[in-house]
Amino acid sequence: MSIERGATMKVTLLDLGKAFVKGDIALDDVKEVGKIVAEKGKTRLKSLQTYQSMKSFKDQVEAQLSQRNIYSSKNAKRSLKVTRSKSMFATITNPDGSLAIDDMLAGNFEDRHHLNDLPDGRQDRKRFNRRQLPGSAEVADLLAEEAVFANLEQPWWLQSCMQQQTCQRICFPAEFATRHKRQQDGDHHAEGHHDDGHGKHHVDDEHHFGLENWDEAGYTLDEGEDMHWPDMLVPNRLGLVEAVHRKTSIMRFCYIRAKHDLPPGTGPKEVRNLVRMLQKCDHVNVLMLHEAYEDADHIYFMYEHYPCVTLQSLVEHHTWTQEDMVSIFREALAATAHASSLGLLHMSWTLCHVLIPASRVKNPLMCKVFGHGLMGCLLNDTPDHICWAPECLERYHQAGVNGFLQKVEAAIRPQCDSWSLGTIVYSLVCHRPPALSEQQAQSKKWAFTLAIDDVDPEAKSLIEGLMDPMAEKRITANKALHHEWIRRRWRPPLGAQKVYSNLVDFCESTRAKRIFGRFLTRFLDSHHLIQIAQCFYSLDLRGSGVLNFKELQIAARLSGKPASTAETVLDWLARGAPGKEKEISFWRFAESMAEEVIDGRALRHAFESLDDDGSEVVSAEELFIDLHDLDDEITMEEVIEHIANAELGMGEEEGGGVADHAIDYNEFKQLFPVRVERMAKLKDRSDFSKAGNDRICKAFQDINPQVEKWIRMMEQTVLTIQDLASKAVDNRNDNAPESAKALRKYFAKIDDNLKHPPGPLDAKEMMAKFKSTRSKSHISEYGYNTYMQDIGIMEDWHWLMVNELKSLKSALGPVGAKGAALHVDAWKAHDAADGAAMKVQDMLQRVRGLHEEYASFTDMLSSREAPMGEATLSGRGLKPRLCEEENEQADKEGNQGTPGLEDGVLQFLFNSIWELASKCGVG
Repeated sequence: MSIERGATMKVTLLDLGKAFVKGDIALDDVKEVGKIVAEKGKTRLKSLQTYQSMKSFKDQVEAQLSQRNIYSSKNAKRSLKVTRSKSMFATITNPDGSLAIDDMLAGNFEDRHHLNDLPDGRQDRKRFNRRQLPGSAEVADLLAEEAVFANLEQPWWLQSCMQQQTCQRICFPAEFATRHKRQQDGDHHAEGHHDDGHGKHHVDDEHHFGLENWDEAGYTLDEGEDMHWPDMLVPNRLGLVEAVHRKTSIMRFCYIRAKHDLPPGTGPKEVRNLVRMLQKCDHVNVLMLHEAYEDADHIYFMYEHYPCVTLQSLVEHHTWTQEDMVSIFREALAATAHASSLGLLHMSWTLCHVLIPASRVKNPLMCKVFGHGLMGCLLNDTPDHICWAPECLERYHQAGVNGFLQKVEAAIRPQCDSWSLGTIVYSLVCHRPPALSEQQAQSKKWAFTLAIDDVDPEAKSLIEGLMDPMAEKRITANKALHHEWIRRRWRPPLGAQKVYSNLVDFCESTRAKRIFGRFLTRFLDSHHLIQIAQCFYSLDLRGSGVLNFKELQIAARLSGKPASTAETVLDWLARGAPGKEKEISFWRFAESMAEEVIDGRALRHAFESLDDDGSEVVSAEELFIDLHDLDDEITMEEVIEHIANAELGMGEEEGGGVADHAIDYNEFKQLFPVRVERMAKLKDRSDFSKAGNDRICKAFQDINPQVEKWIRMMEQTVLTIQDLASKAVDNRNDNAPESAKALRKYFAKIDDNLKHPPGPLDAKEMMAKFKSTRSKSHISEYGYNTYMQDIGIMEDWHWLMVNELKSLKSALGPVGAKGAALHVDAWKAHDAADGAAMKVQDMLQRVRGLHEEYASFTDMLSSREAPMGEATLSGRGLKPRLCEEENEQADKEGNQGTPGLEDGVLQFLFNSIWELASKCGVG
């Protein structure tokens, strides 16, 4: 049979089909059909006739695609199935053979392959492939598949046969069995078209995962380059970014995944199930998932905000004790055991997934684990595989990134996490991972370093049990929690009696108070949570991260409470499924302490979230709406009673006590009795300090004039002595002997002043102090009004001039009958005067320095800082502030504006300048 080119091709295929139906063509003639297909391909692929043209075609395609970030995803070059291959080359090329990529990227191409008409099963399998443009190699491969499909598998002359149900049942049994379901789904799909009000119709397709809309969530992502991260591995390796809620100012860690990057087989059902289980995974050592959102292209997982550093950044240089290492590893074990009980395996461990609070790096407490349940649903790979189990690595290299997890047997998946936990505890002990490459990790060959000798022998047995080469023999995380090393090196903190008593008081309080504590937990930051964790761990005797009934009974017995209180606490705080043991999670426990620890910014954010209208007052209706969302059983009467108690508890100093059933910010602060008590103690401490300062200043100010007068008199006397000593040895002075004799008077004056310095004691009392041998031992500090007399006693001022007085008496010689000296040794008198002047000047220098020091202290204590102006909560929904653009309109309406932070700072500066000017005597 001769075959012609060009227009005779179709006629030849028709004749070929007829001949095949009649049985005139044998199977050997298939080779001739292959030649026909090859000739057809050559005419369609003009630019692919040689290898060089194929290479240039590929470069041209990839160049245009790369300019639009088409290949940014790892899955950009996934292979397409046979059903997508129809007319593929015509889809990306123009009639002249040139590329039509621009039209495709702009969306100006039709669904030529009718993928929307496929059954759900086949349509889901092609979901990710439909989102990626093909490469040149795929085009050539698909073109060949298209030819085989159109000419061999389902040629045109079999279309009439395929309309029969008998042929459909034989050739396509799966599609035939599900034909009714496809028809029903088609009806639902037709109902999915809706109008948006602008004449445009939208289709609800598989891109929607059933999560809340991100645009309506109210969060703002903070991805600025100048953000301060305690550890840059958190955003770079884990992919977490910070998000802030625009209304409540709540901060979250946001994990973003593009929908087209999700692993194969992940659909809306899988994502919703993951969100439900992660929200159920309420554990103190698991990074908590609060909400999940989506938009057209991405999924947003909102985790709790937890400023932290990764274990990766600390493992090489840490100086932790064995107790610290056991604490970190115990918390990782507790998190993994709890997540595994909910079916959430990690399977993607790295040292970056263990998060240590940035404020407790030296003494780790409340470490958290991120990433449970994400592998296989949101991601299918990690930056490094050093901590992966050998079984996962083996399947990873065999099946590739998209299918390796399905190749791992379900029975050994928990043991894979056990291996990863073994690498973590090995890294803690030895300061490096057990394997330095993937090949070494996959070979299961590792050895201990010399650092293992620095820890207990039980640590070695724990690592060997977790990293056993046989997966079936590895110990699970739940069993590892009870290992000898952990039992030896970890003990719950003290204080369980007080914590349990406060817990019972909370659970026996009013419903409004308990629900209000639950409301406050969403505003707690990491600093508050660490305080709560310290109390939570004191009750967690097992170290499992949750509290059970037995632990509550032990705490009740230790604190002297009735055993029935354990049931009361469990009934309110426990959240367990029927048939399972009820357990109290960390976040439910935090409800009992939220009022005690919340303060500062978190307290302000809680008030603003309740103040919907920005009136700076929370009404009973606003509080009821928020509390009713948390508990349907709460009533408006209970909320009003709770507000009334807060208003009655207002003291006169707060300016409250008016029962208007509305809470302003001052009254809102009264809802926290522990905080009120703490603030009252701070106020009492401040008042006590103020009274002490006033007492000190008054004592110094009363003695200050006398001290200054005494110092001036002593300095003048010393100058006089020096002048007389000079005149006594001056040969030109005819009155030199009289000058030497005059020294006696001034020596006696200095001696009297030294024996009676200024202070509360008189001369007799001072002489008694000087003569007493115990007086020095009674002086522990220099008082603000007795420091002159105290230093005189300590330095024995009454003996300071004894030697000089004797020398002067000897220099003046014996005294005659009329009281005059018979003989004067002028130079000896001069030497005595110089010695006395030097001693007194040295003493005066010390006294002057001590006096100036006490004066500076009293000046600081008496001059307090100017009061800071009152600052409003925020500018959200409030009246215009002073100096703002709206001020003109506010003035027209008679509103002077609400004083803001800027006004408070200006008032503070004005008060400080005015006080300084007053001290300097400037009007």
